[in-house]
Amino acid sequence: AARQAAARAATKTTVRPKTSRGTTTSPQPSGGSAPAAPAPGGVPAGGKVCQGSGGAASEASAGAIGDAINAYRSANGLGTLSVSRSGGLTSHALDMAATGGIWHSGSDNIVGCVSNGSASSLVSAWSNSSGHNAQMLRTDVSSMSVGAGSSAGWLFGAVRFS
Repeated sequence: AARQAAARAATKTTVRPKTSRGTTTSPQPSGGSAPAAPAPGGVPAGGKVCQGSGGAASEASAGAIGDAINAYRSANGLGTLSVSRSGGLTSHALDMAATGGIWHSGSDNIVGCVSNGSASSLVSAWSNSSGHNAQMLRTDVSSMSVGAGSSAGWLFGAVRFS
């Protein structure tokens, strides 16, 4: 909890429009501060529960999510972005996986969960949301930072574009 609080305090918060569809949520207005940490065993207010997930969590491949986003961008006529694993976003993805829900940490542009653990399924879910799709197809960015975690067969991802 102390590590999460320190990470939130060091993170600059941005405000983005709220959009929701399927098993993902997009960034929500933050009012200038990061959302509260989840209560033990609970998803914070404004988050989304990923039914059937939660418990022991392990790191998943951030590179696989980055590769799936780049494949999607390529299929839409856009260039690839550089991909880097983010320790902060990985920590957030692991927290979400352990808790069994998704929420924004204040710095990630998109977060999501899918039940089959596939990076391509996560990108497909994001592509079905106008807000998430717009983030993945941005032309004003050159890189993405990615964090990924898994729990009970679910894949959790957090991506920040820059």
